[in-house]
Amino acid sequence: MLRPCARFSRRAIPLALISLFAVSAFAAEEKALRDTVVTANRHATDIDQVNATVTSVRREDIDRRLPVDDADLFRDDPDISMARDMRRHGATRVNIRGIEDNRVVQLVDGVRLPDYFNGGGPTNYTMNAPSGPMLDFLKQVEIVRGPASSLYGSDAIGGVVGYLTLNPEDIAKGDKSYGVRVRGGYFGASDTLSGSVIVALRSERFDVLLGYAQANGSETKNQGSNSNYGPTRTTANPAETEDRGLLAKLVFRPVTGHKLTASLEGREQNAQTTIMRMPASLSRVTAMSGDDESKRTRFGLEYEHKDGLFYDRLLARAYHQDAETNNGNYQTRSNARYSAATGCSASSGSAPLATCQIEQLFHFEQQTTGVGLQLESMFQLGGASHLLTYGIDIMRQRVETKRDGRVLNVNTGAVTYGLAGETYPLRDFANGVTDTLGVYVQDEISLFANRLSLTPGLRYDQTRLKPDVDALAQQVLTIINRPAVDKEFSHVSPKLGGQWRFNEELSLFGQIASGFRAPNYNEVNGAFRNSAQIYASSPNPDLKAETSLGVEIGLRANVGNVRAQLTAYDNRYKDFIDNVRLNCPSDPNCVRVGGTPYTTYMYRNLSNVRIYGAESRASWAFARNWRVDGAIAYARGENTDTGVAINTVEPLRASFGLAYDVGQWGGEWRLRVAKGKNRVDDSGGAWFRTPGYGINDLAAWFRPTANTRFVVAVNNVFDQKYWYWADIRQADTSLTGVDFYSQPGRNVRVSFQADF
Repeated sequence: MLRPCARFSRRAIPLALISLFAVSAFAAEEKALRDTVVTANRHATDIDQVNATVTSVRREDIDRRLPVDDADLFRDDPDISMARDMRRHGATRVNIRGIEDNRVVQLVDGVRLPDYFNGGGPTNYTMNAPSGPMLDFLKQVEIVRGPASSLYGSDAIGGVVGYLTLNPEDIAKGDKSYGVRVRGGYFGASDTLSGSVIVALRSERFDVLLGYAQANGSETKNQGSNSNYGPTRTTANPAETEDRGLLAKLVFRPVTGHKLTASLEGREQNAQTTIMRMPASLSRVTAMSGDDESKRTRFGLEYEHKDGLFYDRLLARAYHQDAETNNGNYQTRSNARYSAATGCSASSGSAPLATCQIEQLFHFEQQTTGVGLQLESMFQLGGASHLLTYGIDIMRQRVETKRDGRVLNVNTGAVTYGLAGETYPLRDFANGVTDTLGVYVQDEISLFANRLSLTPGLRYDQTRLKPDVDALAQQVLTIINRPAVDKEFSHVSPKLGGQWRFNEELSLFGQIASGFRAPNYNEVNGAFRNSAQIYASSPNPDLKAETSLGVEIGLRANVGNVRAQLTAYDNRYKDFIDNVRLNCPSDPNCVRVGGTPYTTYMYRNLSNVRIYGAESRASWAFARNWRVDGAIAYARGENTDTGVAINTVEPLRASFGLAYDVGQWGGEWRLRVAKGKNRVDDSGGAWFRTPGYGINDLAAWFRPTANTRFVVAVNNVFDQKYWYWADIRQADTSLTGVDFYSQPGRNVRVSFQADF
């Protein structure tokens, strides 16, 4: 059995108990903690019936919070963060209780978002960062904490985020045959103007929804004051951004009980950045710009049938998603060492000096095609009620990557196609296919007049990586003398959850669940070498899958106008895959080129990790039109092999607030606080310790008519300087110019919405 240590009980539990009474945050109207969620059990479930911690961000919350990007969606969930790369890319990936990257599954209407990929490097142009739908298209976002592989298979080792998009009935409500929503907004911190139009038509057999959204802005301002070029710069890099999205749905009901839905959803993001914050290692780079584009298109068909011969509900799904990233990185290097063999080096050397213009291009594409069949059956057996959910998922992902570029010697006019000993074009890993098969079953059992519920679940997954080694991939593999390999993984993921209802007001819930993540194409077959700086990365055909075991126990209370939840958890992760530096030249996996040993990096199963903590959420409608609610989260993580802290774990954070709403108008005060980050792994370099903060936000809304709404918010009212730990730990370890990673000062958000 997993047992929280003494420090857990002394620190985390009191903090969480306090939060039951220090309630707050942003959930006016009727939200509290109660919602219907789909992601937790793969079907609509009352959130109070789930045996784990699940929260949701509803459309009402989005309309009042006015989030500007994916990261902003979760700012009132203290156990969730989403790092922003301040240099050029913006938001990257979701972190749940200290677990991130491709260890959290993100779904849009049941379809997985593409993988997160970061090739590294100070210019940060070799990155693919998945993004969900445009915010104006969201109906609800659901967050499931802890291992969820019993339903979702590989990668759900840390949790699941489900993005649910609007349906026609969400716009054309009730008996209306049509509906139109027009929305516009302004975000002062980045001078972003946004707008959207969504139209829905409904009839007896057909429903249609069409939506378009767009946002244009600049860089997000911080609280830096140094506008110089170089490593000491603290003001944001100048940028121009554009974000466009499309959502279309066609619903057909041929007869009662049958529904066919065709959907098209896409998003395209562009950013042009003048990169003026430059690391000291690129001192010869005198100008740099980035031209980054990402686009994702998803098409799906979904068939639903209720009341079949041997099932109560059948859901069949087929889909295809194409996600593509194209990043351009353009440099001018002055007084650099130039040679036809190595290009134009930003480091020292003996080659002649020259001025060079360098063009670097990065392409990443992931095509996902899949089908799924899910059935649900309700029946009575042995004095118990059962809801059996079972199905199969089949998915194929094809991944392609390429780096290209050229070097122009301004002095001589010579053009070469190599840099740092690499010859363009090339691939960081062989293109290839990942085939996945998953079969799952879950039974929700109710006993003793529904006082006791048990939820056992089991899933079997099989994953196969099949590389397609072409000439571009082979050139690096040949140099480092390593092959690309096929790789298969299989795993069984069990789960057991339960809930005991003492009465209608109080219940105890918990679960023990396993998770796993199969290594991906880059971890198994990634290959790279830099002959100028004599380092390389090597494939590892011997990687094992990561696994996790999570235990969670919680208490829910619904007493009158008070709703509260207290949760403690302990998650153990085994065989964590880390990119480590080998002990060269003695390690037999070290790369040698022409007899020269290279500093070599390789993905290996090294770390065993433990993350444990406690959380609490509560709300209280203490008077007519008044509500307070809030949340607090504490977590602690360490590498159990070394005792070193896990840097992905957030410090203690909380969100508190007070809302008043009389229908036609209302307002809210919010306070978001965090403790300073002191427990840090500095083995890779000394990190800036983010201090604690307390940020006050104010919002007000006014409804001139029943169908219109104005919202005005002033964030960081007292103009405090503060940092998010998730952002700054993505930076280089230099402590120079930390204000570059600071959050915006006082800023205004404005929104107008009309429904017809």
